[in-house]
Amino acid sequence: MKRLHFYNFILNRKAGFTFIELMVVSSIFAVIAVAVYSTFGIGIFAWKKSQNTQNLLQDIRLSLDKMAQDLENAVLYSKEAGFSNFTGEKNKISFYSLVEVFSSLPPHSELRKITYSLNGNVLQRLEQTYPEYLREEEQRLPEEIANQISNLNFSYCYSDEEAQPPYKWKDTWDSLQVIPQAVKIELELGIEKAVTFTKYVFIPTGEKGKENEEK
Repeated sequence: MKRLHFYNFILNRKAGFTFIELMVVSSIFAVIAVAVYSTFGIGIFAWKKSQNTQNLLQDIRLSLDKMAQDLENAVLYSKEAGFSNFTGEKNKISFYSLVEVFSSLPPHSELRKITYSLNGNVLQRLEQTYPEYLREEEQRLPEEIANQISNLNFSYCYSDEEAQPPYKWKDTWDSLQVIPQAVKIELELGIEKAVTFTKYVFIPTGEKGKENEEK
């Protein structure tokens, strides 16, 4: 008899969930959704961070290649007294270089004054024609070629037969009529862990002799 009453209770029970069952299911679903969202969010953040780092590293590599190309094409523009062909500071460099121009056909090379400098944490490149350089009011705005740069250092190499090895490096270059034989570029990327990039550029038109022979 008891078994019959139990069967009748089961058969007469209405289909559906109780409020408590719905609350339990909703709570479990909410916990799972939060866990999935958190995991997904962490993954997206890590991916964006990795992409930003890769973009910064790519900008650094392209900037170093551009600087090397400009320096390798550096020329002695004039030997007039007092004319500055090549000036180098610790974190700024200016020189004349042959630059490929594609704005007019056919493409050709033109002499331009190139300046690289660090403005805050932005590496800038300024390219000027000689008339623009003379007329300061018509100077072009510098091009920003890399950012998040915490430090920029240039070093300049010249021959010295009395030294061992027979060359020396200086932090500045102030010989008006002499171009250094090589330039060392150091760029430090100011991210969470500082990364330093170093590139040596040998200048074909660089002259032998001590840096302080002509000023």
